[in-house]
Amino acid sequence: MKQFWNALWFTPGALLDLAILRIAAVACQLFWTHIGLRDNLEEHSKLPDEIYEPLFTLRLLTGSFGVEYRPSLEELSTVWFMTLIAGFLSLIGFLTNINLLVFAIGSIFLQAYLYAFGELHHPEAVMMVTLLALALSPAGRTLSVDSLIHRFRGSKTRGVSEESPYAGWPIRLVQWFFVLMYLSALSHKMYTSGFEWMNGTTLQYYLVQDGLRNAMPLGLWLSEHHTLVKMLQWMLVSFQLTFVLAVIFPMLRWIYVPMGLSMHFGILFTLNAPFIQWIVLYVVFIPWYAMFRRWFQKTASTQKVYS
Repeated sequence: MKQFWNALWFTPGALLDLAILRIAAVACQLFWTHIGLRDNLEEHSKLPDEIYEPLFTLRLLTGSFGVEYRPSLEELSTVWFMTLIAGFLSLIGFLTNINLLVFAIGSIFLQAYLYAFGELHHPEAVMMVTLLALALSPAGRTLSVDSLIHRFRGSKTRGVSEESPYAGWPIRLVQWFFVLMYLSALSHKMYTSGFEWMNGTTLQYYLVQDGLRNAMPLGLWLSEHHTLVKMLQWMLVSFQLTFVLAVIFPMLRWIYVPMGLSMHFGILFTLNAPFIQWIVLYVVFIPWYAMFRRWFQKTASTQKVYS
């Protein structure tokens, strides 16, 4: 059992793949979520205490101040600014693990505060888990200021080609999170509507509703084609049900990754449902180091032939 567990999570992974995940995740959280978070915090700080119901996560982080403690706008702004600085330092890889931990905890705190007023969304959760996992991994061992400092100090430099038994588990964790997220979405559909969800009419309704509300002409156009919509619904269910195969059999990712990205971009441009975090985190399914190594080897072979 121990050998199976170690093989599942701690098979050596490429440090380059982990560094690319760090850069992609932090950049997304910084520029897609965090920068615009400041205005949301100010708006929510004006809401009455009667509708303030902090989740367990927020109560845990503010436990020393009392379970019903509500941070002021000044305190929220301070946390926001510290989190912003930690995010930029995480992005460039300076004191990477420390700043990633601060960035992750700060992001969780601020997001949990916004969730304390009854409006919950699910794209943010996997990003919070990813940031925490990165903080506990060697995510700054390459493509970082930390690696440059080690090089200038004359320390033994671990190159981007080196693998680490602790570099792969955050990537695998996010991959399995995608499986759970898709199965969760599928189970909710089956629980609430069963196979009736795939009748084409369900999605047509949402395409019309969100198309009119958000001025999405592509969604309105698609809503007029019942047969096409029904086919897309069945494809979506099949995709969510079998996505686990993309984790178990890496070769299938060349099929599932384009399908998944097409699905998320499709609902973005038809329903205005921005699952940007999920789109960005698809980087975990791309073998960056293996691709670059193969490209460099091919380039070197070509140069050798013509030299």
